[in-house]
Amino acid sequence: MKIQPSTHAQVSPTAKLVAYWRQFTDIPYSKDIASFFHVKEVVQDLFKEDFPIFFPPQTDDPFVAYVQLRYKSIQAELLRQNSKQVLEFASGISLRGLTMTADPTLTYIETDLPGITEEKTPVVEQIMRAHKIAHRDNLFFESVNILNFSEIESVLEKFDPQQPIAIVNEGLLQYLSLEEKQTAAENIYKILSRFGGCWITPDLDSKIQMTADTAGRDPKYQTLVDVISKETDRDLFNNAFEDDAAVLDFFTKIGFTVSVQSQLYPDLELSSITGAPMSNEIAQDLETARLWVMKVAV
Repeated sequence: MKIQPSTHAQVSPTAKLVAYWRQFTDIPYSKDIASFFHVKEVVQDLFKEDFPIFFPPQTDDPFVAYVQLRYKSIQAELLRQNSKQVLEFASGISLRGLTMTADPTLTYIETDLPGITEEKTPVVEQIMRAHKIAHRDNLFFESVNILNFSEIESVLEKFDPQQPIAIVNEGLLQYLSLEEKQTAAENIYKILSRFGGCWITPDLDSKIQMTADTAGRDPKYQTLVDVISKETDRDLFNNAFEDDAAVLDFFTKIGFTVSVQSQLYPDLELSSITGAPMSNEIAQDLETARLWVMKVAV
């Protein structure tokens, strides 16, 4: 199964929306990314008259806090797993690989659809030059569709087959239909069956949680969902699982063991709210944010 050809043009602006919020955090290279990719202009075009709702973010902006938590919780789990080989699908423009490959013993492959990869690669080179970072033999940027195993197969040869792989994705599964999720999960199962390791993702919010997240909240939450759904031509709500039980049933039937944990790791600091009182709105978002970790059942 393949994503429709128009998907890159439709989904890539959402990667820049996340990059827009990340620039107000201490995530490495986030300010460089915002500048090089002109993310403010992209977000203005996305939201048009609703743009003032999202700009400028305040120190207690819940979107800034959430995207920072999501990024850092994945990073924390990768470190906890002592991952030395990482494959990221739909990596967008986070540049997590550039951060992590400062460790020369770690191999990181960032993948995305061709249009995004082609746009990102020269920008990464500019950022590396600006920070005086030499070329790294342990960092790769590849064009891969998670729904096409032959494309995935072509990058696996860069990994040591005797070492486990950590697979990550952040902001991908929400856009996939249940049929596409099935294909993606089966492809990841094939990889982990060969290498061992784990799959780390925050992308499995259910319809119940999505409803709770928007009920009685600031209208900008629903505005956000509506804008993203329109831009991507993807129904985020109907693409979601009904509830956590449906998530567990879906992935265990494929052959995974599934664990779920809070994204609020001990000692994890969020620069966007450090030293400021946390609003009830932010506290609710952060307390309900979760990370799913899956392994091949034995």
